[in-house]
Amino acid sequence: MYLEEFFGVPISDDVTAPPPAKPRRGGTVRSGAAEHARLVVLAGDQLGRRFLVQNKETIGRSDEATIVFDDTELSRHHARICRDPQGDYVLEDLDSSNGTLLNGVPVTRSVLAYGDKIQLGGNLVLVFSRYDLVEEQLLQRRRVELFGRLGAGVAHDLNNMLTVIASAVHGIRACDKDGDPEMVDWLDDLESATARAAALSPRLLRCVQSRSRGERGDVDLSNLCDEVCELVRHALDCSINIERDIQPSLMVVGQA
Repeated sequence: MYLEEFFGVPISDDVTAPPPAKPRRGGTVRSGAAEHARLVVLAGDQLGRRFLVQNKETIGRSDEATIVFDDTELSRHHARICRDPQGDYVLEDLDSSNGTLLNGVPVTRSVLAYGDKIQLGGNLVLVFSRYDLVEEQLLQRRRVELFGRLGAGVAHDLNNMLTVIASAVHGIRACDKDGDPEMVDWLDDLESATARAAALSPRLLRCVQSRSRGERGDVDLSNLCDEVCELVRHALDCSINIERDIQPSLMVVGQA
């Protein structure tokens, strides 16, 4: 009775033979061999992530699976999606411990249709949908533009904060009539750190602006390497020494 209420369908006494999935509107996926599909994670590990589905994909916890999830309720090789000779995508349960549900119905093998919801174990829910290259490119473009706006905002706020800090240092120096040596050392360190941070801000802004516009052109790898080393140096302990060995003025074509 509990299983019938949970799944919403009659459950036979033979647990190895679950009932067939309910008919679904919209037909099957058959759309030609060149078309691909995708899986979108609705719930569970890697929420929101999209996976391209081509001719054969295995889903599970094992590193040998083509789509891997860190979910203890999944079997090492939990389910497989493959294309049959007619071009349909077919979902198969690989004798998993916690079973596979298709639109709430336990299945061992079933043809997929766009919009189907696949539940693997108790946590992971995937949506099977059509892979649209144009849509993916537009989505990626929006992400890059958002990254550009976010980076520009961070650089602007950083500049404002550094201006306040620099003004405060100048004011403290003016008030320190006695020139206390310890205070002078602290202010020197603060002023030096502020100057280094101010130098990083325009680099950050240039980086995010070029990425958001998708600009391509000549890139000086030598200069880029120097800038990366400088950025990394500020994030590492002062006892760590960074050495670089790169040909001067090494130019390539790409995104700066």
